[in-house]
Amino acid sequence: MEEVGHYLYLDYGYCGIPGPTDPVIYRDQFVVSEVEIPRKCSTCVYIAFDRVRGFCCSKDSEKWGYFRRGLDWGAWERDSIYLELPFPKITTRDLSVHAKSGDLIKFIKEYRRVNPGLSIEEAKSDYRHFRDILARMSE
Repeated sequence: MEEVGHYLYLDYGYCGIPGPTDPVIYRDQFVVSEVEIPRKCSTCVYIAFDRVRGFCCSKDSEKWGYFRRGLDWGAWERDSIYLELPFPKITTRDLSVHAKSGDLIKFIKEYRRVNPGLSIEEAKSDYRHFRDILARMSE
């Protein structure tokens, strides 16, 4: 607050309402597309929709003002981050999962299944590329 003069989106911290934070699909009569939100937020009275920021939390709005808090994902973490190989290579979700878990053998097997004409050396190179991206993201 002292440095930038306002709150940042992740400055709010835990919302104070207990519950599971795994993702669920949110649907209602006003939402045209399906959106993933934390499970505990799906039934919360404080869930709000902002035309600029999308779904947000209106709890403590008198404290935070117009810049509402984001949804509380707690300690939940995706099993993978979807990464893509450059065209014309084919990428699957499993490639990202295997790269994140550090399983080179499964990565190569999946890589060769979906890209049968490519070498094992190229698969290893793309595996290292995925691992480098994931390492930079966790810094």
